[in-house]
Amino acid sequence: MTGRDDWQDIIAASERLSDDKLLQVLTLIDRLPDQHRPLDVLEAMRPRLARLRPPRRPTLQRLLFRPVEDLFDPPAIYQRRIGRLLRSAIAPCWQAVSAAKSGSLVRELGEALRSSDGDDLTLTNQIGRRLWPAAAEAIRESLAEQTGRSRRDEDLRRQMAEIADILETGLELELTKHQLPPRPIETLFEGHIELLKSTVLGLLDPGPAERVRTFILVICARMNRPGAVLAHLSEMAWPNRLTDQDRIMGEIEGDLVANLVNRARGLNRAGATKPGPEAVRRARDLVEGLASVRDIVMRRNDPAVIGAVAEAETEVRHFLMDSVLGPTDETVRHLLGRAMKHGGGASDAAAEETAETFALSLRHCAQIGRAIGVEREVAAKLAAVCTELEHHALDSGPSAEDRARRLVTSVRMIELIQGPDQAEVLLRRGLERLDGSA
Repeated sequence: MTGRDDWQDIIAASERLSDDKLLQVLTLIDRLPDQHRPLDVLEAMRPRLARLRPPRRPTLQRLLFRPVEDLFDPPAIYQRRIGRLLRSAIAPCWQAVSAAKSGSLVRELGEALRSSDGDDLTLTNQIGRRLWPAAAEAIRESLAEQTGRSRRDEDLRRQMAEIADILETGLELELTKHQLPPRPIETLFEGHIELLKSTVLGLLDPGPAERVRTFILVICARMNRPGAVLAHLSEMAWPNRLTDQDRIMGEIEGDLVANLVNRARGLNRAGATKPGPEAVRRARDLVEGLASVRDIVMRRNDPAVIGAVAEAETEVRHFLMDSVLGPTDETVRHLLGRAMKHGGGASDAAAEETAETFALSLRHCAQIGRAIGVEREVAAKLAAVCTELEHHALDSGPSAEDRARRLVTSVRMIELIQGPDQAEVLLRRGLERLDGSA
């Protein structure tokens, strides 16, 4: 199955394929030579692959673009000039690297990779340290030879130049990422911060300050709260580079805020995000990201950037109230109807588990609401759900067993949404009701 029509069929069915079938297609693609690998098919499969995280066979192309991986955006939310990239830039970069005078080195390293059974760190040290700087030089040479600049070509050239800049620091990036927690990074400890500071100083001596910009952008892209990294790195002094430091840190802050705003706008695009736990997670990550940059933005006192942060918070607020919270509480009610159905038989365990997941999402909604100024509105939504849960718990059923099961399930939901104190109140009322009807 390697014809173009077959690949198009797979793209169309990428959401419907079973996990096993999807992984079979991935195995087939991974066996193809790099130049014949259908990147559009991989792009269509990528959201599911991100959830499944299957082990992938290392290829030279995958190793080459590993330092850049954190900055790729899907086409639906991509925006120019905010430090982000499209995967469509991979093909021209790979072509430039393969066709250049470095082509012999590419073939040599490709053969070394195929015969290697080392781990990621070994591949980084043995192959990446030679591959990345040679590739950066080849991409820059290709850009210097190109002529003609339509608007589309201009953005592609910018992305290729950005990829070359990142690959120039590929070794430092990959060695650093190996010592940091996996993405998405929630917290960095003191040892991590010292590692980042020492790496920044190493890049400055004797390299140009722009190398630090790409390094920090990639590290921030791996953080849930990128502002925490910027705060620490802004406090350190760049020896003899204070002017560069202020300029570059300002550029990075601007790119980060613009990216957060762009992601927030993307939340409210029709059909962009399905309601449910994943939607809540995305909203929570955005709120945490915005909170992490707020202090830095306020300190710089740039009205345009302050306004952009406020706009992003408004987008998240609309998304939470209109697209997430309404459908989510309706889903919990529906699932509870299944999980606590009359009939006295065994409960629907799958429905109970799904309802618990959604109920926990509602609690996360409350946390998000406090952060973006809609605490009262969210509380009212949650109160309506909990009132319905209480009705379910205290409603009469065909048997004592059924009523007890309703009570246990409702108490668990209340605990997840509102906490143990409210759950205990309902439990006492329910037990009294059961005792009275015994």
